[in-house]
Amino acid sequence: MKEEREIKFLGVNTRKLRHRLTELRADLNFKGVVKELAFGSRRLKKKHVLLRLRTINGKNELTVKTKKSSAELLVREEYEVEVSDLRTMSEILTILGFSEFRRRGKEREEWLLGGAKIESDRYKGFPSYVEIELGDSSDISSLVRT
Repeated sequence: MKEEREIKFLGVNTRKLRHRLTELRADLNFKGVVKELAFGSRRLKKKHVLLRLRTINGKNELTVKTKKSSAELLVREEYEVEVSDLRTMSEILTILGFSEFRRRGKEREEWLLGGAKIESDRYKGFPSYVEIELGDSSDISSLVRT
């Protein structure tokens, strides 16, 4: 389990962002398509729990995210494990009573800058958005000003 602390920005000019990250000598860690299946139940919805399967960079992952409180940031506990067979895991989740409610793909660029992970995502038909994830909120605030 890890604690995920992030801030999101909608409608970011990805060309300018890419240029600025290059100037700052950030490393492009991943560029490609992320495929995602989201599962739910009434119980998960009440508890604000995200359950998803995804394929990213050739790896299949099962992730559970639980919401924690924070005034400025999105803070969640994240549990993630690699799975060898996405289809079988999807069937297992269905047998356990979870319903698939979303299937989508997005284009992603993932950059690493110091201890930060900066992800630029784009879903077809929606504006781009950026997530900045770091260990603590003061680091995120200083990075956003950069």
